[in-house]
Amino acid sequence: TSRAAWSDQTLVEGIVSKEEAIAHEEFVFIGPAEDKFRSHGSKGPVEFLQNVIRSNYLYLIAGPSSFEQEAHARLEKNTGNRPGSGSQIETNLSGTAFVKEVVRRNAFGLVRRSSLVLAASEGIKPHRVYQQGEPDLVLPVRILFVHPARAKQGHALLIQEYVMKGKWRSILEKLGASRVGLPFYSLGMPEAGAGARAPSR
Repeated sequence: TSRAAWSDQTLVEGIVSKEEAIAHEEFVFIGPAEDKFRSHGSKGPVEFLQNVIRSNYLYLIAGPSSFEQEAHARLEKNTGNRPGSGSQIETNLSGTAFVKEVVRRNAFGLVRRSSLVLAASEGIKPHRVYQQGEPDLVLPVRILFVHPARAKQGHALLIQEYVMKGKWRSILEKLGASRVGLPFYSLGMPEAGAGARAPSR
């Protein structure tokens, strides 16, 4: 079950009363250094993906139920699901491992910026970054509000402590800072029609 499907199911079952976007990061398209079909001139992520899947370039897709695959599926649907060249391969990888595989095989791939930063900290850098900072590439971080009466025993106090009192804020601000010097997430959401904001200290 994907994260999105799990969220929808819990909303229907009444376990979760609502969800709220509290922060965000973004997805980034990376690929080969040489851009023979000039995909960097695409007007946006949807057109870029359409150009990639029509080409003969290798395009790797992250593993099932990953954030990256869900984002790919959403973009692919907006292309009209037109047949590609057959050079798309689904992997069982996600996160930093997926970034490393895309770079190793000199392929195209849709990756998370946080994973890209972590891979770079290990010396693995993309040949070229093609699409970033686009509204369609924003990855929201959401809090699911659980009905205390429906939560497992002992979880209601944790919900009160971390959600209602805002402890999630300090947790998100520290994620990534200890390893790469910057947080992975920007608090809040971008303005309508804007791309992700780069995290700052």
